[in-house]
Order: sequence, then structure tokens, then C-alpha cells
Amino acid sequence: MAVLIIGVGNIQRGDDGAGLLVAQALRAKGLVSVTVEESSGEIASIVELLQTARDVIIVDAMRSGKPAGTALWIDPLAAASDAGATISSTHGFGVAQAIDLLKALGKLPPRIRLLGIEGQYFALGAAVSPNVHEGVAKAVRMIVRSLRPKRRTGL
Repeated sequence: MAVLIIGVGNIQRGDDGAGLLVAQALRAKGLVSVTVEESSGEIASIVELLQTARDVIIVDAMRSGKPAGTALWIDPLAAASDAGATISSTHGFGVAQAIDLLKALGKLPPRIRLLGIEGQYFALGAAVSPNVHEGVAKAVRMIVRSLRPKRRTGL
């Protein structure tokens, strides 16, 4: 596989389902050389998935104080090292800890990217908010754009 995309979340907790919705939308696109997986955010499953690929994109809901639905690329190593200080996942232990663990073991994939979608409502039984649905659509476009081959310019 060329790229592994991991959508992380829990659809039963409102906006926490953002990563799963992105994974489902990308899977429906049938992208070539891309494998799409879904994860509940449990650390062991993320560690296992991260060890299967050389190029990984993780998509997860986040809380950073930005407006709900904001989708942005985050430095995964900085997010893992500084978990909770500027951007925190909605999972107690999960993405950041998995990255930290694999970094400590020297087993991180050569390329790892993290795409966060700012959530607002995380209560059990809540629906995904309209702003986060918009953020999911934006995240899908951002990922598809990032998968396109880069054009060389110049000589």
C-alpha cells in the first residue's frame, strides 16, 4: 500500500465521529494505492496500524479552541510530545500516546501526518454538528489534494 489513512473516533459521541466520517467518505471514493482503516482510538489498535505502513495519515477530532469544523494539518510529533498543551484529542489515551510510544521504540512510519477537525459536542448520543460535517468535507478535500503527485517546475 502506498498510503494508510486511519480515521479515529466514536460516532456515538457526536463530533468525535469526525475521523470515522472522513474514513468512510474516502473509502467511498475508491482511491488508488490507499488503504482506509477506522479506529476507536484505542492505543493498541493505533500502534498496530501504524506499524503496517510507511506513509500514514491519521484523522481525528480535536479540541484546540478553534471554531468548530476547523480542519488543519498538525505536526504529529509536536502534538504527541505536547499532548494537551495546545491540541488535545478527544480520547484519553490514543493517537498522541501511540505516536510517543512508537517514537521511543524507533518504529514510527517514515512519513506520518495528522489532520485534526475541531469538534464542539462530544456527549454520548449527540449528533455530529453541522460545522463538523463541513469540516469533514474540507478534510476529505485536503487529503485528496495531498495525495496528488507534485508537479515539478523549472528545468
